[in-house]
Amino acid sequence: MGGENTGKDIPRILIVDDVEANRFTLKDIILEMGYQPILTENGIQALKMVERYPLQLIILDIAMPVMDGYEVCRLVKQNADTREIPIIFISAFDDPADIVKGFGLGGEDYITKPFIPEVVKARVGVHLKLAETKRSMMEINRQLQASVNAQLQQMEMEKKNVLYALTRVARESTCYDESYMERVQYN
Repeated sequence: MGGENTGKDIPRILIVDDVEANRFTLKDIILEMGYQPILTENGIQALKMVERYPLQLIILDIAMPVMDGYEVCRLVKQNADTREIPIIFISAFDDPADIVKGFGLGGEDYITKPFIPEVVKARVGVHLKLAETKRSMMEINRQLQASVNAQLQQMEMEKKNVLYALTRVARESTCYDESYMERVQYN
């Protein structure tokens, strides 16, 4: 299933890091998993790729020149069209304040450098599954809401039909004149 297959069903993973060796290490890991890596070396390029491709995940370095990973994350999460893309931060720093800041901006995970391929694979796999599950749940909720709305409309029609029938029965079995009963039925 390698990286040669670029079909729509293969998850695209954006890798953003200003260090070429890191990009290619991550690229090899992502290809080995059977996914399609897209490589960029800075935040500006990353935002262009986010607009250009439907992405399933972003692996994002924090410390980059011009625009750091925090700013890229903030902009991705502000956009209604891209906010659901999971972001995994990568950094050589493991300061808890850096990690907390990333989570506060909407990042889903944090991996420290140097990379351990098994850790990268595990975390990428988990976040792709979580994102797919979330999409499935949103679709199920949408379908459920449509079904509930249709049932409510049906119930409203049934209620009206019962009221009309009761009004007709009352009109036929009472001594009120027909015009009075028609006004009651109308109301």
